[in-house]
Amino acid sequence: NTCMRGRIFHWFVEFPEIMSKGKGFDCVLGNPPWERIKLQEEEFFASRDTKIANARNKAERDKYIELLGHGLLYSDTPSDAEQRLYASFLDERRLAEASSLYCHVKGDSGRFPLTGTGDVNTYALFAETMCAILSSKGRAGFIVPTGIATDDSTKKFFASLAQNSGLVSLYDFENRGAIFPGVHRSYKFCLMTTGKSEAADFAFFLADTKQLTEGERRFSLSPRDFETINPNTKTCPIFRSRMDAELTRKIYSRAPVLICDATENEPEENLWNIKFLRMLDMSNDSRIFKDSGGADLLPLYEAKMIHQFDHRWASYEANAKGVPLCRDVPEDVKNDPDMAVTPRYWVSERAVLERLARVLGIDTSAKTEDLRRLCPRWLIGWRDITNATNERTVIASVLPRVGVGHTMPLFFISGDTISKKQRALFISNLNSLVLDFVARLKVGGTHLTYSYLKQFPILSPNAYSQSDMDFIIPRVLEL
Repeated sequence: NTCMRGRIFHWFVEFPEIMSKGKGFDCVLGNPPWERIKLQEEEFFASRDTKIANARNKAERDKYIELLGHGLLYSDTPSDAEQRLYASFLDERRLAEASSLYCHVKGDSGRFPLTGTGDVNTYALFAETMCAILSSKGRAGFIVPTGIATDDSTKKFFASLAQNSGLVSLYDFENRGAIFPGVHRSYKFCLMTTGKSEAADFAFFLADTKQLTEGERRFSLSPRDFETINPNTKTCPIFRSRMDAELTRKIYSRAPVLICDATENEPEENLWNIKFLRMLDMSNDSRIFKDSGGADLLPLYEAKMIHQFDHRWASYEANAKGVPLCRDVPEDVKNDPDMAVTPRYWVSERAVLERLARVLGIDTSAKTEDLRRLCPRWLIGWRDITNATNERTVIASVLPRVGVGHTMPLFFISGDTISKKQRALFISNLNSLVLDFVARLKVGGTHLTYSYLKQFPILSPNAYSQSDMDFIIPRVLEL
C-alpha cells in the first residue's frame, strides 16, 4: 500500500529495452518538484485544523496533536472526526518517513548515493536520477533551485559533475520578474545542462533569457577553478561577470579560507582555531522557553535582533492586541548605554552554560558558579538567514552571554594562541566589504551555513602588522 501511494517508479521495469543495454537515454528534460520530503506539520494542518497550524511553537503543537489523537482537542468527549484526522496525519508522516529512509540508503543498493543526505529535497533526487540514466554521449537539462550548485546538502553531487567534466552549463535566474508567479520574488533557480564537457559555461543573476546573449555575463570555469575557490565542497561560486571571477581568484591568492577540511593527504587547516555551536533550536528546545524573565533566566536572542557590530539592533514589544512584534530599535534609544533589548522568550542560565561548556570541553556537571567563571562572557554570532541580494550578506556581532536561537550560529576561538585583541580583528574581517563581496558570489540560497563560512577568505591572525592592529582594534571596540 505504501509503495502504491508513494508511486514507486523503477526505470529497469518501465524501460527494459533501454536500461538493460546499459546505454541510457540520449536526452532527458524535466522540471522536477521542489519539495522537502519531511512532513511539515504546519503545512499539513493549515487546511485541516487552524488551531494546530497556528500553535505558538513546536511544544504547543505537539501537545495539540496528542490531544487530537485521543479526540479531545476541542472537548472532553472523544471525537471520531478528530481521531480520523489524526490517523490521516500518521499515515502521511509514515509515508514521508519511509520515503526519506529509502532516499538515505547507502552502498550499492542505494539509489541516491550523492543527494540522499540530510534534509532531502526532491529536486536534487530528480537531478541525480536524470544524470544516472544518461548515455555516455547524452545530455540532461532541468530547472532546479540554484542551491544545487552552491548548497552543502548537494555538494557531493555538484562536485562529482564539476570534477569529472560532467557539467555543460548552468544559467542562474532571479525570480524578481515573476518568471514563476507562484515562487517568491527573491528565489533563485537555474537552467542546468549535464553531459561530457571539458569546461562549463555559466551566467548568474539573470532576469530573463534574453540576457544570455550578453557576452560579458557569461564565463567558463574548469574543474581546477572549483577546487581553488571552494576547496572543501568543490561547489560553484556565483560570479556576475568575468571580472568578478578574476577578482575572486586574486583575493584567494592572498587570503586562505577560514577552515580547509582535512583530506586523505593533508590535515585540517584552521588558523583561527574556530569551533561552531548551534545553541538552541527554536522548535525542538521550545519546551524550555519561558514567556517572561526571572531569576536565573537569560534573554533568548534571535538572529534578527543583531546587525553588524550591534547586539541591540531589534527588540520585541507588544502591539495593541498584546502580540509580541520584533521592531528595530531607534538610534536615540540606543544612545542610552544601559538600554537592553527585550526578547520574545527567556531560557535558564544553566541550560546556556551547559551548551557552552559542552562545545568548549568543560565539565557540564560543574557547579553553576564554576561554569559562569569558565565560560566566555561574550559570544560571536552571525545571521543564518540572508540573501545575496540583501544590502549586506554577512552580518556578525559580539553579544553578551545569553541564550541564542539556531538562526544565529556561534563562533568560538579556542585555545590561548589567539589573543583577545586578535579576536577584534576577526570580527572586522567578518564584516568587511571584501568578505561580503565574496559571500555574495557564493551564497545561492537564503541560508549562510557553516560550509559557506569555512570557505570564505579570512586573513590569518599573523597577517596583521602592529600598525594594522593599532588602526583596526580601537575602531572595532568603538563600533
